[in-house]
Amino acid sequence: KNQTELRSVWLDARFPTINSVNVSPSNGTAGTIFNITVNVTDDIGVDSVIAYVQMPDETNIAAITLGLSNGLYNGTWNSSSRAKSTYIVDIVANNTFGNSKEKENGKGIALSFYARGIFVNSSVNLVKGSSLVLNVTNQTNTILELVSNLNLSSSIIVAEYSQDTEDVSASGVNELGRFVHIIVDNVTNRNISYAIIKVYYTDAEVTAANLQEATLRLYKFNNVTSTWNVVSPSGVNITDNYVWANVTSFSSFGIYGTAVSSTTVVTEEETVASSTSRGEPCIAQWDCSEWSECINEIQTRTCEIIGTCQYYEEAPQMIRDCKIEVEEKEKDIFEFDELIESFRFDSVIKEDGNMYTTINMESKEGKPVEGLEIELNINYGKSTKVLDHIGPFDVEGEKEVTRVNEIGSLSEKEYELNLKVYKKGKRIKEFKKTIDLDKSEEEGLSGATGGVVAVGGLNKGSKVMLLLAIIILFLFTIMLKEEKRW
Repeated sequence: KNQTELRSVWLDARFPTINSVNVSPSNGTAGTIFNITVNVTDDIGVDSVIAYVQMPDETNIAAITLGLSNGLYNGTWNSSSRAKSTYIVDIVANNTFGNSKEKENGKGIALSFYARGIFVNSSVNLVKGSSLVLNVTNQTNTILELVSNLNLSSSIIVAEYSQDTEDVSASGVNELGRFVHIIVDNVTNRNISYAIIKVYYTDAEVTAANLQEATLRLYKFNNVTSTWNVVSPSGVNITDNYVWANVTSFSSFGIYGTAVSSTTVVTEEETVASSTSRGEPCIAQWDCSEWSECINEIQTRTCEIIGTCQYYEEAPQMIRDCKIEVEEKEKDIFEFDELIESFRFDSVIKEDGNMYTTINMESKEGKPVEGLEIELNINYGKSTKVLDHIGPFDVEGEKEVTRVNEIGSLSEKEYELNLKVYKKGKRIKEFKKTIDLDKSEEEGLSGATGGVVAVGGLNKGSKVMLLLAIIILFLFTIMLKEEKRW
């Protein structure tokens, strides 16, 4: 006997939500017990919450299954025998259907007797090409400016120490006693365009370390070679008391400088007096590098004092605005009419729901044009649909591009076809054309610089009118035949 059994199958595509992560205390020394508290919710049910304690290179050193108590998931980490460093706490939550959610760099732990402070933000929103400034001077005496290649939701940790946590000395220079460790998530680290780091210091620190203030630079620790290397470009602002550097990746950073020798420890009064006795002033001489490439409208260079005279009232300019120069240069390079001799596009919308587009272009005097991109959009009502992104490609002489894009059924009467031309990411031209599906066959929309033709797009009303016309014509033919018969 055949039987039919009806079963309900649930497919859960939802994930747990990690609402907050807390670690107390935020810093300590080897042997400190750290309490980890996590708030996790899920519509179906939370199965497990695990805290992973990691080294900065993301090596797991502990996996702690957190227990539920009073609506929160709790656990502890015993840091006994652990080396001084900045540790990361990642959280992985699983629901009863096996779906998991990870919060990378949920918190950070500064494990050192010399830890001064730590800053953690696991939801920093970076916009592609835009500068984001994080002022964390209250926690770490650091300002961090970031520019990314993508739109990202990032997690950032900045920890400050008064002593090197790497236990390696830099060659030929002395430390100021101010170090910062910067850690970001993997995706952000791979997509940083550049970052400017500013680490602030005090005059008292420079005096206590017996360093020449003008020689202060930011050094970066190389984890592969285990060496400290000066960052280039980098420099010091002795007026506002900070050392800065332009970087594209993160690690540990420290302020280092050249020690003051016994022959150069003189007061300003002694310097002026000795120079006056010779009849000429003692003015520090500077050796400056070439200006760097213009990045985000800023150019930088490094300057160092040469010779024994350390007295100066103002250091040379080491950061300058290059916005005007870049704008004038781009205007010459990206002028569309100077690059392209002719440009035409024709688009046909057919009954199969596809749009067939042919683009013809010719470069000026047959000269090569590199890095062109084309974006094709269709606008209807308040909505825009991106149909295609073509390129980057090069044009030398004539070039033809043919594309087929699915646009589906058209419910509106009028549409706007929008074609944008980019060169190396900068939009240099835009074409727009209105498509009226009721008139397109009659007018055959086209033009010297762009056109569209829509066929097979009769709306419901037009089809009814056409059917009525055919019926009337048929009846009129029958009447004529009957009239002749009589």
